[in-house]
Amino acid sequence: MKLFGKSRRSAVSNAEPREAQLGIEESEKEELAKSLQRLYGERIALANQIRACQWNSEGKRAPELKQILIAAAPEIMIGNKESNQSRGNPIVQSLESPNEIAERISVLGRSLPASYEELRENSRLEITQSIDPERNAEQLTRSSELFIQTGREVIETARAARDEVTVQIVVDQIRPAEQLATQLKRF
Repeated sequence: MKLFGKSRRSAVSNAEPREAQLGIEESEKEELAKSLQRLYGERIALANQIRACQWNSEGKRAPELKQILIAAAPEIMIGNKESNQSRGNPIVQSLESPNEIAERISVLGRSLPASYEELRENSRLEITQSIDPERNAEQLTRSSELFIQTGREVIETARAARDEVTVQIVVDQIRPAEQLATQLKRF
């Protein structure tokens, strides 16, 4: 099919990606994208830490910690029959997928951190390895709280840019992390 002298296929394949027109100043957009990239890096690091704690914790209290972690992140508990049972846990809401953060970064016309190096650069979480469930719970609490702090910083940046969509996405991200931190403190 021809489209203004070019085939439709070549017109589409030669198209450059464009950022959405959001009404946000370029300087605010850059700052917002950078803060979202950091939040995304921390969300990925938090998921990896949850996975490691779920698999590495040993001892009497390990099953109890694993139940909390399965409720918080059932999607990362591959091959675990318990994950289907814990989805309805009223105490710990499942963490939101980081896909909405990724989409918002893209809408702002910026690249998503993809390599391990980029993810590490965009995360302030410090992760230590342990088999002790209590130490793992303490470390996860600190990581969750740091993720929440980063989320609140992103919310401030988004509000300054009058970007209520980003505000809502981040609120939805940090609410389950707050519940997880609370449960881990009680552990």
